This record gives sequence, C-alpha cells and structure tokens, in this order.
Amino acid sequence: MAKRPKMLNERKEGGIGLVICAVLLLVILLILSFEVYLRVNYFVVEVSGDSMLETVHSGDYLYAKIDREPQHGDVVIIDTKDDEVFSGDYIIKRVIGLEGDTVKCEANVVYVKYAGEDEYVPLDEPYAYGNTWDFSAVLVGEGEIFFLGDNRENSRDARISGCRQQSAVTGVVPEWSISTKGFFTFWEGLRIKINSWMN
Repeated sequence: MAKRPKMLNERKEGGIGLVICAVLLLVILLILSFEVYLRVNYFVVEVSGDSMLETVHSGDYLYAKIDREPQHGDVVIIDTKDDEVFSGDYIIKRVIGLEGDTVKCEANVVYVKYAGEDEYVPLDEPYAYGNTWDFSAVLVGEGEIFFLGDNRENSRDARISGCRQQSAVTGVVPEWSISTKGFFTFWEGLRIKINSWMN
C-alpha cells in the first residue's frame, strides 16, 4: 500500500521534542536572569546562631538588599567587624528605633516614643520569641538605630551594646526572603554543591 503524502498543515515528527527543548531553554534562561538580578541587587547571608529565632534559624540563607535605608521593624545585617561586643563580623537583628526615637521595655512589653511624639506606643511584636527583660529608656542618637534580636532571651543586641550608627547596616532583608527562606536555603545549598563539583 502506498504511503499517504503529508499534508501541508500536518505536524512534523519530533515536534514535541522541540517544544520540550524550547521550554527547558526558556526555564534555564529565566533562572539565570533571576540569578543575575539577585546577585546585582542583593547579597547572600547565611544565618549563624539563634538570636533571631523563630523568624530565622541557624543555617538559613537569606538575601539582603544593598543600599536600602532601614525602617522600623526591618530585619537588617549589621557590620560588627570593629565591635568588641560581638564575636563575628556581622549580626542579623531587627530595627526597633530610629534617630530621635526613645525605646524602653517594661513587663515584657517594648515601648517606642517616636521622634517628635509625646507618648510611648507599645509595640505589637508577633515575631518576638521569649521574654524581653526590662530596660530603661534609651534615646536613639543622630544617625543611629536601636536593634533587638527576635529571640529576646538569647540575643546580644542594643540592650548590651547600645545603639549603632545606621551606616553600619550593610543590607536590609526583605519580607519575601524570610517567608521563602526554605526554598532559598535549598537553592543556595544546591549552588554550593554544583560549584564544588565544578571546581
């Protein structure tokens, strides 16, 4: 029996394979573009220690935004290389007070009197873990920040060291990086393994 001739609009054999290859190539390009975007605008931080439990854990990887000015409640990376109070080069903490604010804690509640205001406001801190010991009012100086770890019973922070210059903040960790920390911890671990295999 004679073979039927192919119609002009008939799909060529192997067309599905080409579609799959094109989709895979597109996915790879998107991943590489995202990776380049992250590397240009953020830097990667591996959390070490328990001072930010339960928000982040030791071993988590986070992305920190370069050149973003910290705001109240932001999780930040602070350079502590020249600081005798802290043992490492960097710490990760949460900004509680900015220039002109006054911060205090009474009966496990942190209060902030914001710059230019007359009354203290109790902070709603769903991220705080453990009890915050009382400390007397601290006025945040010019260009400074007051910061606490989320794990209030196991954190060396501004309660011990005092305020630090805002210029010591090297990056601000966006909320999306914290909420997707499991994925990015896996992703960074995979990248490290691939790099070690290639070297």
